[in-house]
Amino acid sequence: MLVNYVARFAGGKEFDRGDKVAIPLDAVVPGFAQGLEKMKRGGKARIEIPSNMAYGAQPQINSKTGAVVIPANSDLVYDVELLDYMNTAQLRAIQEKKGTPSASSEP
Repeated sequence: MLVNYVARFAGGKEFDRGDKVAIPLDAVVPGFAQGLEKMKRGGKARIEIPSNMAYGAQPQINSKTGAVVIPANSDLVYDVELLDYMNTAQLRAIQEKKGTPSASSEP
């Protein structure tokens, strides 16, 4: 999938955003993948993800700073625009071209 997104905690604080991000569905939390699967190309949606469908009790840590980016048991909200459907090879080509890290660091 090729998406634009803004990620927030349920309380409204933004913690991440991306424009024209190439994301394989198998590299994101289950709640995000389920929301994307329901979308159509060009569509926009708010995906509300309870903590058990996100990262659960496992806090997400910034590997460079050691800071907690997403606390344990956080409910998440993503405002998403689905730009295009892409296969794995197309997604990898975009990631390599943009010099982005592997999809494991995506939502």
